[in-house]
Amino acid sequence: STLPASVEFTLPQWIIRRSNKNKIVVLDVNYKPYWTALSQQLSTMQDKFDIVRGSEMLWEQGIGQFEAWTGRTAPYDIMKRVVLENCLPKDEEA
Repeated sequence: STLPASVEFTLPQWIIRRSNKNKIVVLDVNYKPYWTALSQQLSTMQDKFDIVRGSEMLWEQGIGQFEAWTGRTAPYDIMKRVVLENCLPKDEEA
């Protein structure tokens, strides 16, 4: 979903019912707030859905850009930690 978190979008039931034995990958581009209505909904159905969060996309994009621009290996753990420190709720920080 690229909708703002304030929209509180969740997957319609017809999509959930149509999910079969193959897991569906859902991209939730929001990174603040970390928990959106969509990510909360899907966290209860981990057997049917894999969610890729906006925070994951943000640090992976940063890794790719860092390496493309500098020609050096990016400090993955540091970049991931900084993104999560700024995206996770304070009680869930990595």
